[in-house]
Amino acid sequence: MLLLDPTQAVEQIVGISMDVMMNETIAWIILVCGLMGGLIAVLEKGGSILSFSDMLVNKVKSRNQSLLMTFLLGILIFIDDYLNAIAISSSMKKITDGYQVSREKLAYLVDSTAAPICILVPISTWAIFFSSLLEANDVAEPGQGIAAYIQAIPYMAYGWVTLAIVFLVAIGKMPDLGAMKKAEERARNDQVKPDGATDIDFGADIKAHSNPTMGLINFLLPMVVPVGASWYFGIDLLAGVFVAIVFTICFYGIQKLVTMNELFDAVYDGIKVMLLPLATVIGGFMLKSVNDSLGLTQFVIETVSPYHRHNTSPL
Repeated sequence: MLLLDPTQAVEQIVGISMDVMMNETIAWIILVCGLMGGLIAVLEKGGSILSFSDMLVNKVKSRNQSLLMTFLLGILIFIDDYLNAIAISSSMKKITDGYQVSREKLAYLVDSTAAPICILVPISTWAIFFSSLLEANDVAEPGQGIAAYIQAIPYMAYGWVTLAIVFLVAIGKMPDLGAMKKAEERARNDQVKPDGATDIDFGADIKAHSNPTMGLINFLLPMVVPVGASWYFGIDLLAGVFVAIVFTICFYGIQKLVTMNELFDAVYDGIKVMLLPLATVIGGFMLKSVNDSLGLTQFVIETVSPYHRHNTSPL
């Protein structure tokens, strides 16, 4: 803003902030991520994530198996990358901690599985969003956006290559490099979390369900509901996670796992946890708006275009 008009910097920053916050995409992200944090907090408070982790502890017998399990679970929850990342990281950290896997590696496995699988599976929020972009920009005919998207899936190199690399990391065929190598060395010395990192604490009195089968059901049903509800409402994860929160609160309330006040407090705490990553996303969109005002986007396009024309010209 100082480069554009130093005398109007404050007004322009305020204007950009308002434009970003009123953007439909930003509003969707804030609501989805906030409510997703609330849903995970309810699962945590009800002991369901602990029950699921305890069940996996009996299935996973080695460090590589814990990494591979993280990867496979990430493949299964393909409806949305936000749901994928939050749910898998919350449920797997106890297992990976037990095998001295650094939180950095867990974060890499979760994040680098969530986005690519949502790109490559055409029944996801990513596919719906991008198919609408294809139609809006006249790349595809109205109603044919999803068909055009499906045709492009074989050429989505990022998704295929990233998943392949994550799989190689999970089975131990890809060596740790740089900062990841240091993080893994630290984890092998019984410090899985980086210095200064703290776990999100939704209550020290959380216990797994006394009936392991019921504990597993209490975890899986709230995971299935947002997927089913999202599909019912046209792959709208916002509707899906809203339905899932209402369902989970009622489901746990009937079982009297925790009080209703504690469940609503958990939703509030979960939303608070998501404020920092949401602030980062909002800051990124504000930076994009500033770059657009500076003409950076057009500058990059005009700089790259001659090379593109040269590389695509017939020999």
